[in-house]
Amino acid sequence: MVKLAGSAYAASSFTCTVDGLDHLVSDDAAARGIAARQGTYTAMCGHLVYVAALVTCAGPLCPRCAQLAQEVPAPASVPLDQDSGRGRARLARLFNLLSTPPF
Repeated sequence: MVKLAGSAYAASSFTCTVDGLDHLVSDDAAARGIAARQGTYTAMCGHLVYVAALVTCAGPLCPRCAQLAQEVPAPASVPLDQDSGRGRARLARLFNLLSTPPF
């Protein structure tokens, strides 16, 4: 998995059996491809990727995918939740309860 620089987006690199290039496929596009159960995924460049076996060596990166990955805008900054400390405390209590044996 590749975390695109300065972005909240993540993409996976898949080698296409048709052109031998590694294409970047967003998480959303991968989910759609998995749901379709066709063995194909739409890359960031628009190429329909017929995935090679995942144990094969990676091919060269698709130049258009590489260019598009650099153009992905950084997400707008979001203020941190002021409740984050209380949320962690609640989570710790929950894990404590789950690890206590019932008697």
